[in-house]
Amino acid sequence: FAQGLIPFSVFLTSSIVQDGHGMLPMLSYSFKDSIRLKIFNLVIGVSIGLILLAINF
Repeated sequence: FAQGLIPFSVFLTSSIVQDGHGMLPMLSYSFKDSIRLKIFNLVIGVSIGLILLAINF
C-alpha cells in the first residue's frame, strides 16, 4: 500500500471484511449469527470498496 502497488479501496475493504479472531467468541455462541455477521461485513466492505474504486481513491 505504501508503495502504491495496492489501491486504498482494496486495503480498506480487506480491513473491514477481515475480523481476525474476533469472530471466535461469537462462533461458539451462535453459528447462524456468526454467518449473518460475516455476510453483513462482506456486503458493507465490498460496497465501500467498489464505491472508492469507482472514484479512483
